[in-house]
Amino acid sequence: MPAFVRLLVVCLLLSLLVVPAAAQEAADPLLTLLAAVPDTAAVWDAAPIVSYADYRVFEAARGIPTPTRADFDNRTDTARLWLAATNGLAAGFPMNYFMQYLEGMEDIVGFGWFAVDRALTFGQPPGVGNVLAGDFDADKIAAAFAARGFTATPQDDAVLWCGADGCDGLRQNLRERNPANPFGGELGRSEPVAVLPGLVLNAADYSVLTAMVETRQGDTPSLADNPIFRAAAGALAARGTLRQVVFFSAADVGFGYTMPDLLNGEQPTFEGYGPLPPYLLMFAADVVTEDQEKTYIGLVYGDRETAQAASEELVARLVVAQSARAKQPFMALIEERGGTVGAPTLHDDTDAGAAVALLEINKPLPPNELQPGDSGENYPPSALVFRLLVQSIYARDLPVVGLDVTPAP
Repeated sequence: MPAFVRLLVVCLLLSLLVVPAAAQEAADPLLTLLAAVPDTAAVWDAAPIVSYADYRVFEAARGIPTPTRADFDNRTDTARLWLAATNGLAAGFPMNYFMQYLEGMEDIVGFGWFAVDRALTFGQPPGVGNVLAGDFDADKIAAAFAARGFTATPQDDAVLWCGADGCDGLRQNLRERNPANPFGGELGRSEPVAVLPGLVLNAADYSVLTAMVETRQGDTPSLADNPIFRAAAGALAARGTLRQVVFFSAADVGFGYTMPDLLNGEQPTFEGYGPLPPYLLMFAADVVTEDQEKTYIGLVYGDRETAQAASEELVARLVVAQSARAKQPFMALIEERGGTVGAPTLHDDTDAGAAVALLEINKPLPPNELQPGDSGENYPPSALVFRLLVQSIYARDLPVVGLDVTPAP
């Protein structure tokens, strides 16, 4: 985390009594998972800081049940609708081996993929941590890990499971590669896990896992206790039901440069941009209401006036922003996906001592009706605007939130 951000964080923390994480959980599923994420410089320095998704909300927004493996084996409408509903999924636990999870995950770890209600990932490799929430059967998990030679160590309300060769989950053995194992299986690892009521925690680095357990048990501060994250969570909860969100520090978002630009020493111009005040935290979020899916770019500030100015600048920038990758205006890319940009929005969180500048993009929820396409009839996808923004952030192609802009004359 940059020094100026750390200073502002400290000031905010000292300005209020921190609400215990346990008291926040009943109101906000995001804070429940953030309560297992240590509030440390190493976590803040990751890109992204946190990535979160709620799979049950994806289903509820489209009015579909949670599918089963049989739905995918038989290619039922439920499976097809679920794939359409999660087409824009760009946050949470990695889904690179989804089909392998369906085939063998339950035998390996004691629960199947669809037992996971929501998931959060944080940190940089090799210190990545995963938090999965759901109605898990601890006995089945214990039986599955014991059958693989893992040993259990109780720690208050948690049980930590380590492999037969110890708790070092970073060692790779490609001869034992099994992508159906979500906890390092693609690299042949035997990563440790911790099982708590309603949660499964995982990290290849055992020190990260034990820090997560201690944080969740209230021994060390968590991101759920941090007023900056609380302000962001409050801003999203006030606008609907959170489906997915990705949090970044200011150092990890900015401007895209094409390879010819870099080779020629050229930088893009940003005509029509004004100054954007330095912010504490940035996020891209996907929220649903009764009939809309709303995509947000959010910037967290320490005061209302600065956040208000920032919200106006966000909207003004988006009107003229260009995608270096697509070589099109961002407004055109958003409109292609059915989105419309709303007026500048501000969320003032007096309890957290922070304010959030919001750029809102609205789109009607897709219907559950087959539509013609290049590959035949398909159900329309969800969350395409969110996926566009997140992919643009990773590609450094979202200049709307960059701080290193000199206003054009």
